[in-house]
Amino acid sequence: DLPSVAEVAKYKQTHLVATPFAAALELSPRPPLDSAGTILALALQFHSGGLDDWYESVLETQPALVADTLLTYCRTAFKHCNYPTLTFARLRDPNHAAVAESTMLKLLKAFPPRCSAEHLPALQHLLVAALKHARDGLPELVRHKAGLPSMTLMQRVCWLCCGLGLDPPSHRVDLIETLTGPREYERILCAIRLMNEGVLPVDDLDVEAAAALVEHLGTRWPPYSDKPLLEAIGEPEVAEFSSGKNAVNAADASDAVVRLIDHLASLSESTATEALGRLAENVLLERWQGRLRHAVRRQRETGREAEFLYATVAQVLDTLDGGHPANSADLAALTTDHLRQLTKRITRGNTSDWLQYWDSPKGQQRMPKKENDCRDALLSDLQYQLRRTGVDVQKEGYYAADRRADIRASYKGFNVPVEIKRSMHRELWTAIGTQLMKYARDPEADGHGIYLVFWFGPEYCQKPLDAERPGTPQQLEEQLQRTLAPAEARKINVVVVDVSDQKRA
Repeated sequence: DLPSVAEVAKYKQTHLVATPFAAALELSPRPPLDSAGTILALALQFHSGGLDDWYESVLETQPALVADTLLTYCRTAFKHCNYPTLTFARLRDPNHAAVAESTMLKLLKAFPPRCSAEHLPALQHLLVAALKHARDGLPELVRHKAGLPSMTLMQRVCWLCCGLGLDPPSHRVDLIETLTGPREYERILCAIRLMNEGVLPVDDLDVEAAAALVEHLGTRWPPYSDKPLLEAIGEPEVAEFSSGKNAVNAADASDAVVRLIDHLASLSESTATEALGRLAENVLLERWQGRLRHAVRRQRETGREAEFLYATVAQVLDTLDGGHPANSADLAALTTDHLRQLTKRITRGNTSDWLQYWDSPKGQQRMPKKENDCRDALLSDLQYQLRRTGVDVQKEGYYAADRRADIRASYKGFNVPVEIKRSMHRELWTAIGTQLMKYARDPEADGHGIYLVFWFGPEYCQKPLDAERPGTPQQLEEQLQRTLAPAEARKINVVVVDVSDQKRA
């Protein structure tokens, strides 16, 4: 009179024979069960969700029997709204790989399309196990399941989230549409839980899918608490969002947006640069601007590192021998070195070259020349010095988005922008970020640039907002260097040219 597997699967509570079976199996870790007894023991195991030593033994020695029994059990259990959630959770483990590989697609295919929300964790465990152990055939099954008109919205979110990781272009639009509408927050929080569980692997998303989710989630949830990052990058403090029973949900949603933004920042494709740029300019994501601008800078660094090509041995030897630059980094170093040589000659030479940078009306006090006149005077000397290396130095080089640098040094397909400011310029302390770094985004510059400042004396120097006015050209150069982040300082060189007339009269 022992029950069959189907009869066990129909029970809503623990079956009456489960306790004596468990006691007998515990007393005899390797029970002398026949095939029918083992099958019944497995069914009772799936129904109770327990995990005993004998089960581990059967799993190791008879995985095919475990798989067949699980399928038989679930075909009946699903019809009676019984879902062995704990058993499904174990299918994600490596020791269940053989069972999962042979059962996942069949279990997912049999999973009812109209289960209640309380049974969604069972589906989520199955999807994670399938992603780990049975990917072959899963994309086709996801497309079929997600297209069923009878499916509940919450379950459709699960299938579409899984599909988004497998085939982003096919499911991106459908997922965003499913997440939109009345009571959308429940579906969005479901998607966020799926990210945390691994059903929606963020690292597998393409640029368009990640950007679409950032836009959709970010416009509905502002940052929950982003103070450490915002303080680090100098952004204004952002207030925390929500409180009470929704606080945890808001924190989870905020963390999901951060993960998506960080994923975009880790991609090296140019499309990721464009996507982050669009998101940073989206007025509906205003509260996320600090995080997005930080991600834009990180992504550009990632892209530059991915595109960087090391010089060959022959090129390195040629450069070390005073020859031609091998890449934009060499070109930046070479140009910077020649600028420093010019600075020494202007400052310490006996030809009074510093006078080229001053207007001297007869009978009147000397006044600093205009910026373009200073640039032209320096450019002439720089061209003369670099002529042997084959480097071409010209003024007003064009860069990304039709922006113009004051000087461009170029050689065989790569170049370096040189942005020039006089020490009294009102944008002296901001032009590195607002101008030079934008020029350095050009693929041929590879992030390298030179910030050159003409020093006319302390009385002609713009005071920084948060520090003392520098009293020497060396202090000015040090203070400008400190405005750069470590990653920026590796590629942006600062050169201050002393053209002051102090102690020269």
